[in-house]
Amino acid sequence: MQPVPAQTFKAILFDKDGTIFDSEAIYRESWVKAATEMGYHFTSEMYDPFVGVRAVESYQGAQKLFGDDFPIDKFIERTGYYNKQAKLAGMPIKPGFNAFFDQAKKLAIPLGLVTSAVHDAAITTFHGTDFLDYFQIIVTGDMVEQPKPDPSCYLMACKQLGLAPHEVLVFEDSNAGVAAAIQAGCQTAAIPDYLPVKPELLNNATYVFNSFADAIYLVG
Repeated sequence: MQPVPAQTFKAILFDKDGTIFDSEAIYRESWVKAATEMGYHFTSEMYDPFVGVRAVESYQGAQKLFGDDFPIDKFIERTGYYNKQAKLAGMPIKPGFNAFFDQAKKLAIPLGLVTSAVHDAAITTFHGTDFLDYFQIIVTGDMVEQPKPDPSCYLMACKQLGLAPHEVLVFEDSNAGVAAAIQAGCQTAAIPDYLPVKPELLNNATYVFNSFADAIYLVG
């Protein structure tokens, strides 16, 4: 995969969890805490299938995992509580993002957020940052019928921007997110989080980086 000249794109879209914020570990821990206090066995590894998955589908998966008698409403309330506490304390930001974002803002091109999180939960994650002030568009999981890996979220974002997908650069971390961006036809930059991205997806990505520090030449 060879680098191409910078600024061959007319907008940049960012996923949120695992891309901007190092948040998947926090969500994973909230599930472990909630399940444990409710008397159910749940390990960190058992959370892996839920990484990059929209909350509604994740909780549906939890219901299937724990059984029909599992008090899902209480589980949602307890995981929500732990997540909110972490967000209000300030979510950790992924290495290199601040410097990359500062450079991206200087390009005078649209920046946007495309996340599987519902709107209110997404906004809360940005507590203590000013990132939201610089997003021209925000597409959240409750704005589309089908979640990632379906490309509809990125197609909606491109439509709002008035740009063709190939003119838009997307940063994603998860299998579902990378697949969605690729299927939409966007220039896709994969920065895998703690779970590896499938080789076939990486082979079809425009870029693969270890962190935003490696990608800064694109906006430099």
